[in-house]
Amino acid sequence: MEKEKLSAWQKELDGLPEGSLRCLCRGKNTFFYHAVGDKRTGITRDLDRVYVLARKKYLNLLINGQEKMLEEARIALSGKRCSRSRALANASPLEKLLDYYGRLGLDVARITCTREQYMWMKKTYYQNPRDPHKKVYETYSGIRVRSKSEQSIGNSMERRGIPYRYEPGIRLNVDWMEDVPGMDGVGDKVYFPDFIILTASGDIIVWEHLGRVDLKSYREHNMEKIAAYRQSGMLDDDHLILTYEKDMESPKILDHIIDKRIMSFM
Repeated sequence: MEKEKLSAWQKELDGLPEGSLRCLCRGKNTFFYHAVGDKRTGITRDLDRVYVLARKKYLNLLINGQEKMLEEARIALSGKRCSRSRALANASPLEKLLDYYGRLGLDVARITCTREQYMWMKKTYYQNPRDPHKKVYETYSGIRVRSKSEQSIGNSMERRGIPYRYEPGIRLNVDWMEDVPGMDGVGDKVYFPDFIILTASGDIIVWEHLGRVDLKSYREHNMEKIAAYRQSGMLDDDHLILTYEKDMESPKILDHIIDKRIMSFM
């Protein structure tokens, strides 16, 4: 499966124009150039070409990291000692590149996602209207979230080209709740998961990050949401991801969750 991903990325890269993207910052202005050999052509107003060349750089780093990961897998299977971790080989160069593009004002999701994924991600959707002023953290692509942990999750998905929506409204049937004391389970109810992810088959994966389980009201609200997800067919080992603050202690843990729970559906 990993070899197939590498092959698909390489095929896309082979179809992109020659040359590379060059950026020049002057004060608050950024100018973009298409460099082919010693020739530079200004393309600041040609955003389509800017994003194509930015994606070319992204794909080069993605392919390089994937090749290193496959080489490490071959070494591990041969029983030889491997000195570099997958996280170091993959994440750091991409993080630096995407942070740089984000600071230039480019939409990172347009670089890391396919056109279809990007259109889905940017399509207007009903979003949680609660306390918008508390969304004080930004991901690489400028999506505003409520916590550093959610920022880390969003950045990690953007780095891997995973299309997602933040706090979208999803309508679920809750008739099954009618016998639960204190719950009105008649009809449908709108819930706002932290993230939903679009899979290659068109299904969605729900990702809830449970950051304040120390609060009783927070626990009770999320217990209801999680029960509604499960009753709708989203199970913990399939299309429902639950993470906690301890999962944010190391980037390796987050990468492992994404590898295990998302990438097989992409």
